[in-house]
Amino acid sequence: EASWRRRIYHATFAPYTVRIAEQAAGLILRKPIQLVSKEEGGEVDPYWEELIKNVDGYGTTLDDFARRLAISSILYGHAAVLVDYPSTEPAPNLAVERLMGLRPYLIMVDAKQIIGWRKSPEASPISPINQIRLNEYVSEPMGEFGDEVVRQIRVLEPGRWRVYRRGSEDEGWIVYQEGTTSLPVIPLAVTYSGKMAELMSRPPLLPI
Repeated sequence: EASWRRRIYHATFAPYTVRIAEQAAGLILRKPIQLVSKEEGGEVDPYWEELIKNVDGYGTTLDDFARRLAISSILYGHAAVLVDYPSTEPAPNLAVERLMGLRPYLIMVDAKQIIGWRKSPEASPISPINQIRLNEYVSEPMGEFGDEVVRQIRVLEPGRWRVYRRGSEDEGWIVYQEGTTSLPVIPLAVTYSGKMAELMSRPPLLPI
């Protein structure tokens, strides 16, 4: 036991690998991300200037979020960004939406969270996927002071989403929540560092 603990305390491999990924991400994002108007010579809407200061709802800037995304992509071969929106009644127009403080936010998805996806057999190679399944762990209040970690599977399809949780032994996985979106595609963008196929990659640090 003593020899094993001495070996673990002196192990440097894992931090060394992560450090390489951090340095690579630093090189990729050595300059801050700049927003540019779609119109030549136009100005960027202040809405977007404000949004990039907090892209995930937890105060993370776009530069910090992109750095985390790059590190995950380098370590696992790919990662993804999911654009989500608060589950609430839709605002009648954009002005009311902004007044209510409703806005999209970004969620980073590690490669190991993606447990399955589907694309129509007749679809072309460049067509987007039409289903993706994500493994998630969420924390929910338990009692007056406690928290309980619950596993769930999020299934995303164009215009539709479902969340499955494990029911009783007889029920298996059951639909816990579901809803619709106004989007004709799944709002998921994948970043690769060693792409081999759709949502499949080879981590560039694997030899290390």
